[in-house]
Amino acid sequence: MNFQNFFAGNPLNRCGPMRRNTSKLIEDLKAPESKIILFNKDSLMFDASKKQVVEFNFSSLELLFKGALPINQSSRDASQLEKEQGILMILLGSEKGQAGLKATYWALQIGGNKVLADQVVQFSKEQSALGNEFLRLRPAAFSLPSSMAAIVAQARSILDWNAKNRFCSACGSPTGPAEVGYKRECLSSGDDSCISKIGVQNVSYPRTGLNSVHGIKSQMRLRLRVSSPRMANEHSLAANLFGLRKGFLVLQGSSSPLNQSRLSSPLL
Repeated sequence: MNFQNFFAGNPLNRCGPMRRNTSKLIEDLKAPESKIILFNKDSLMFDASKKQVVEFNFSSLELLFKGALPINQSSRDASQLEKEQGILMILLGSEKGQAGLKATYWALQIGGNKVLADQVVQFSKEQSALGNEFLRLRPAAFSLPSSMAAIVAQARSILDWNAKNRFCSACGSPTGPAEVGYKRECLSSGDDSCISKIGVQNVSYPRTGLNSVHGIKSQMRLRLRVSSPRMANEHSLAANLFGLRKGFLVLQGSSSPLNQSRLSSPLL
């Protein structure tokens, strides 16, 4: 029996064509129907009693921006804002709202904000009085509807990718966010100073790759054959126990219909 991953099934349109249209982005961000979910490092603002994600609009968070919007700046200036104030904004996508209006979803990271530390503390206290708190995504995310959990997972993964790719893997220069968080641009001087500026390079975008997790239930004692250089080829699984194997799918492997791909990670 097949099951959909709890964090899959994201309902949002990623809005690729509009990610460089600054005026449209600002208009959508400031629209009253826009929805912003707020991260503080690896925690997300929840309604603690209802276990629901708190969705803010721009006006309720304007104090945290202090007049500096990451989406209307160059990659270099946005990188400086990210470095000095810890602010990073991601456009997650849009969905159909009431009366056919398109509501845009955004993720805002305020963790590590040094310049606005006092405002962040005051804001957190105000939200705490309303019953809202920053909670770790696990296990809090498992109380969400699967569609919202998928949106939260998208936000967390893209924020994490930005945090871990602040230097160009081609030349080592600092990078800055572009396309509202879905690209990192090399900030080296000169248009041809880095190979990442010539053509479309995969080092500038988040990696996407197939992965797989299999749950195996044993009704009788059996042997599992595992394709892994780290382990022996066969492992015993006792009766009435569960086994879990996961890993990234690779293109190599047998042409057999039962082995169209290999799993590169061992049993967990």
